[in-house]
Amino acid sequence: YTKLAITNIKNNRQFYFPYLLTGIITVAMFYIMCALESNPGIQSMPGAKDLGLILPYALQYQIGVIGIFAVIFLFYTNSFIIKRRKKELGIYNILGMEKRHIAKILSKEAFFTAIIAIGGGLVTGVLFHKLACMLLYRMIGFNGGITFSFSKK
Repeated sequence: YTKLAITNIKNNRQFYFPYLLTGIITVAMFYIMCALESNPGIQSMPGAKDLGLILPYALQYQIGVIGIFAVIFLFYTNSFIIKRRKKELGIYNILGMEKRHIAKILSKEAFFTAIIAIGGGLVTGVLFHKLACMLLYRMIGFNGGITFSFSKK
């Protein structure tokens, strides 16, 4: 089943590419927002003491909004993939595969795409986290140094 799942992903890469791209971008945005929330440099910005009570809640709100949009985008792209592959899944059924076997293949495909999306999203998020900090500092007019921090959250 594993080999068949990998072959299916390779053969249907034109359908999986938007799904993986959506997943990578979503995980990267989610990571960047979580990392900004726990960034020590944000606490030393001018006015951070005044916003000390509001800032964590505002960032958590943004993380929630990104999570909601992530679910919507991922369900939409997943339904797009399944719709395009109905004939292929029907052929598997005609060839004698039971629904549980098809479900195993689809779950392995989902697992592999999740690993790729989460791994790629974390790498992209770490790379673009510093850029997001620089943009935030520039918008506020803060001239402090940007420290590299990795958010475990």
